[in-house]
Order: sequence, then C-alpha cells, then structure tokens
Amino acid sequence: AWYSFTHARTSFYTTTGTTGVTLDFTQSQYLNVVGGAPIQADEVLDEINPEIFTITISPEVTQALVTIKMVNITMDDELKDSYFRYALYQGSVQVSSGNFGGFTGNTVTLVESVSLCTNQSYTYYLYMWIEDDGACTNADSYASCTTQNDMMGKSFNGVIQIDSITSTSAADSTADTCTPVNGGPVLVPDESAGNTENEPIYSSVSPYTLTGTVTDEDSTISSVTINGESATVDGDTYSGDVALVTGMNVVRIVATSSTGETRTLIRYVYYDGTDPSLTVTTPAGTSSSNPTYTNASSYAVTGIATDEESGIATVKVNGNDASIDSSGNYSYSLTLSGGSNTVTVVATDNAGRTNSLTRYVYYDSTAPTLTVSAPTGTSSSSPTVVSESGYTVSGTATDSSGITSVTVNGVSVTVGSDGSFSKSLTLVDGEVTTVTIVAVDNSGQSTSVTRYVQYVSDAEGPTITVTAPTGTSSSSPTYYQSDSSVTYTVTGTVSDTSGVSSVTVNGTAVTVSNESFSTSLSLATNTTHTITIVAKDTAGNSTTATRYVRVEAYYQQAARLAGTTVQTSLANTLTNSDVCTAIAGNSTAYGIMKTHYKSNITTYNSNESYFSTGLNKLALAVGARFYLYRVVGTTYYTNLVTWITSGSVNVSGGNDTGTIKGIRMVATSNITSSSVINTAV
Repeated sequence: AWYSFTHARTSFYTTTGTTGVTLDFTQSQYLNVVGGAPIQADEVLDEINPEIFTITISPEVTQALVTIKMVNITMDDELKDSYFRYALYQGSVQVSSGNFGGFTGNTVTLVESVSLCTNQSYTYYLYMWIEDDGACTNADSYASCTTQNDMMGKSFNGVIQIDSITSTSAADSTADTCTPVNGGPVLVPDESAGNTENEPIYSSVSPYTLTGTVTDEDSTISSVTINGESATVDGDTYSGDVALVTGMNVVRIVATSSTGETRTLIRYVYYDGTDPSLTVTTPAGTSSSNPTYTNASSYAVTGIATDEESGIATVKVNGNDASIDSSGNYSYSLTLSGGSNTVTVVATDNAGRTNSLTRYVYYDSTAPTLTVSAPTGTSSSSPTVVSESGYTVSGTATDSSGITSVTVNGVSVTVGSDGSFSKSLTLVDGEVTTVTIVAVDNSGQSTSVTRYVQYVSDAEGPTITVTAPTGTSSSSPTYYQSDSSVTYTVTGTVSDTSGVSSVTVNGTAVTVSNESFSTSLSLATNTTHTITIVAKDTAGNSTTATRYVRVEAYYQQAARLAGTTVQTSLANTLTNSDVCTAIAGNSTAYGIMKTHYKSNITTYNSNESYFSTGLNKLALAVGARFYLYRVVGTTYYTNLVTWITSGSVNVSGGNDTGTIKGIRMVATSNITSSSVINTAV
C-alpha cells in the first residue's frame, strides 16, 4: 500500500544562485484501494496530487544546467523509518525518480544538470509517497493497520532548491539554438522585460498584445494559448491579446506540440491607465508675466513626480534628464539666460504615460538703479540743510525685473508704477540725520544709497554787503566814466548763521571765500546797468541785493554835472544854447570839456580823420564851442554856429570835416595868433 501527502501549490523563479521555497507536507493520506486490494506501484501516480512549481530562466542567462534538490528536510520521528518514493516530471516528461528510507540526512537530490533555456519557464510536478510494511492486505481493515495509524497527522517539511546553475556564454549557446534535453516546445517572447514581477512589461493600454516565437524540433506546434485564450500562430511566431486589470497581471503562455508536449512561459504585465502625478516646487512662476525671479544663472528646478501604478520612468527638464529618488523627488540644475526663461517639466511613467507642467523664471544679474532726489547731501559734514523739521525723502528706483521693495531707514514705502517713491521724516533741530534708502528688485538684488540732511531753525536769509557798486536806484547809480565799454568789478561780502550755499551775480555763480565775493562784468558806456546779487544759505533761505552803475563818456559826465543832457546829434548839440550855457557855466563840467577839447585838438593836428565821424567829432565841436563861448567871446561863437549849421564851411576837406575845420578857421581868422586856442585851453 502507498501513502501520499497533501500540500499547498507553490512556485518560484530564479536567475542565478540558490533560491527556494518551503513545501509543507502536512497530512498523510491513505490511497484508495483498487479491486479490493491495495494500490500497486504502477497505479500510484494516478492517485497522487503532485506539488507543482515553476522555474524561469532570466534573459541574461543564455543557457543553464540546473540541479534541483530538496533541502532542509525535517519530519516527525514516526516517519524517519518509512520508505519514501518520489517522481519528478518536467511537463509530461519524467526527468527523475528515486527513493529513500531510514532517512538520517536533510538533503535529497531530485535531478542533476537539466538543460534550461533563456527566457523560458518550466513547470515541474513532484510526486511523493510512502510505502507501508505490507501488513494491511484487506481494504476493509486498513484503519487497524499499525503503520497507517502511526503516520496519521504527522509532518514532513522540505525546501525545493535550485542549485549549481551554470550559465553558458552567448558564443557557446543562444536562445535560438538552446534546446532542453527533455525536448518539447520552446517559447521565446519578443519583449525583454516581463520575466519577473520586479521587471514587468508596462502597458498604458488594455488589451495588450504579446508576441514571440514558438518552435519544437521534434514535432509541430498545435496551439498556443494566452491565459487560456487561443493565440494566433503563424509559422514560428505567435500573437495574442490579453485583457488587463489595473496593476500587475500574470500572463501564462502555454505552447502545446502535436505530440502533447507543453511548455509554459510566465509573463508579467503591469497595466497603468493613469497619468503620472507631477508637481513643480521651484520655480513657482506660472506665467511669463508672473515669473519666479532669481539673480543666479544656475537654477535648481525641483518637485515631485509619482505614479502609484507603474512608477516613474523619467523626469525631463527642458528635454534633459533630472535626477529622481525613490520617493519621486526630482531636481535639475538649469543654466539660465538673461531675462525670461521658460521651464518645461515632463514626467513619464513606466507605462509611457506623461504629464507636463510649464513654469517661468526670470534671471536678473543687475542690481536696481536707485536715484535719490532729496536729500542730496552725500556726507555728514556736507548735509542738505533745511529750515523746516518736516522733510520729504524722494527718488526713483527701477529694474528690468521690477522693484519688490524700497525702504527708507528700514521702513517700507510705496513705489509708483514709474518707480517713484517718497517718505516723510521729522527732523531734530541742529542734528544731522542719516537717511539710508535700500531698493530690492524681484530677483533679490539690492542697491543702497545713504544721504544726509540737517534741520536748522534759520528763517532768515544771508546778509549781503555790496562794496561796489553802491548805487541803490537807477536814478542814483554809481557813476563810472569811460568813453567805451568797461570791465567793472562787483565786490561784497555775505554771511549766514547756517552757512552760505551759493551766491550769484546777474544769474552767474560766483565763488565765496572767507565770506567775500568778487566778479567782473562787461558794461557798455552811456548806459545805466542793474546788478542783482542773490545769496542762499544752507537752510534754503535767500537774500537779494540790487545795485546800479552807470558808465558814461566825458561829455555825458560834463552834461550831468552841469545839470543838462548832451545830445547825440552834433547839430542839435552845437545849436542848443541851453546845453552850452549850462556846461560853460559850470566850472567842473567846463574843465572836463576843455581837457578833452585840448586833447582832441592835439590829435587833430596829427590825425585829422579821427574827428570825421561819431562822438569824437561831437566832442571836439562841443569843446571848441564852449571855449569860444567862454574865452573868445560871443561874436566868434555866433559865427561858428552859423558856419556849421549852414554847411558853407569848406576848407580843403569838404563838409564831412567842416565842423573841425570851421573851428580852426575861426581861430585863425579872428584871433591874431593860431596858437591862441591851444594855449588858452
């Protein structure tokens, strides 16, 4: 009689090395009798449920010689003297059989050096049973058998182990030429992935088409099924669709030859119908008008990409691979160009599904431009001085990336769309206040400017003392005698308790040294000139002083001293008895005219043409007239007037110099000596 064990079905997969799973033989079972007699040896396999396990050779192993063992064997003491038998089948082909009894070890070699091929899965069936001592010969009395009773409820444990895997090189053997020594169909999938759960085929679609080749050197292929559904076989190739569920799918491809031999190929396909989850942590800018700003040319693009189904295959930033850890955190160092940069992040899962996000970052390497309009004082020793305690700091701040903040002494101020800002301060009398303005742009760069302002309670403008000219009105100017334009020097002093900031004379700035100033002006003759002096102190107060100076020719001076006016017309002056009488009757005025007349006569003697035009002629004529009127007598004076006004005098030169020649003629005709005029004057 024979007894088998019931146990759980299990399988395992290997590439190289030693691997195994435990098979628990936990319940003995008495085999059914046949024809009133115990089952014989040739009937055992029909009654035993075998242990089924699968061996898969991974793609990197071209061909393997495999030894299968049962190791770590343990059993209850009642079983140790039993007689164990086993049979191992690969598919329908028995590859080994044997027995052991009175067992004292812990390892049994089931088969040695079985040739297995790459990318193939092989199904094995292990049959085990125990032979009794032959005491039970009647089926009706088996319950009374001592051996049977001893075995009931006892345990046998062991581990199936793949041992001594030898991988041959591709040069020695390939998948195309590798044929198991036991024969049967050979299945070779087209996909390199899918051999294990850790390296499945990933698919974003369902159903999924599996393809490959199927051959059998000893017979023809009658069918290929994929998860029990018929696949299409065309020559040496097969193709079939399999409906997938979300997640991992175990697909069994079974090839059957015309002789009934089968080969099973296990494939793992992971179906993912969901796009990856993608977030971008930096940059955060979601539009070109609202970017993330930076002042560094190298920017770290970071975020998280996850896929709960198939997992993340790649994350690319602007087409470049980012580094990603096991939690989905990714990063990439992006080199920026100046200005706006578009950042596109694409996450792809193992099933080929994608998700993309676009972000924007603005690279600004230039600090803001900061202009402070007030105050302008650049040092504590030279501050801006004001006369009011309330003071407004103002200026502009601009930058290509925009201004994020402006602070005045640490206090934020509002910045206008044009970059303008202002801040009111309350100053302490007499103290110099330091004003620090800091502008920060959107990229984080800053510019700082420091200015100084002092409040001095000074309501009065500077004191101006004008030394020259001294004339305080146009009717009472300072007089300056010159027959032509003159360079006139304006001088004076200026002082103020808070200090003098500037002095101008007729709008032109002049230098102040030790409170004194001096400047030269070009003034035309016979004109009254207004001189305006403006002085400002450091508190902003100003004082204006106005002075007047008149530059006049000698005959203008003589006429003024005589209380009359010299005419610019020669004829009018010579015939105006009031003018002549006034000048001739004033000793100072007459002295001025006499001096010039004598000088002009001397000049005439050597350069007659000097008196042919303009006021030189007038001066000579008037001087001569006054002399005749006062020294020679009224008779000659009257004759002179008549000759000049009638134009009848013509002495070797024409009427253009008639005035001068007339004077000389009068002198020589009516005075006994021609030198009388010169000596008289």
